[in-house]
Amino acid sequence: PIIWPARSPDLDLYLREQLKSLVYNVPVNNVEELRYLIEESCRRIQATPGILERVRRSAIRRFEQFL
Repeated sequence: PIIWPARSPDLDLYLREQLKSLVYNVPVNNVEELRYLIEESCRRIQATPGILERVRRSAIRRFEQFL
């Protein structure tokens, strides 16, 4: 397994915040439950229709504010 440090820059801000909102709202009793919850949350994010397009449009809007 690959072990990432906390707040790894390899995870973009969107994914990190989405995972936090899905994972931290559910109590877990052990590492296996936490791992399952993280994996299931990633699947839910990936399965959300149009999610990548909405993230792309949102990023473009934010970038344009700085121009």
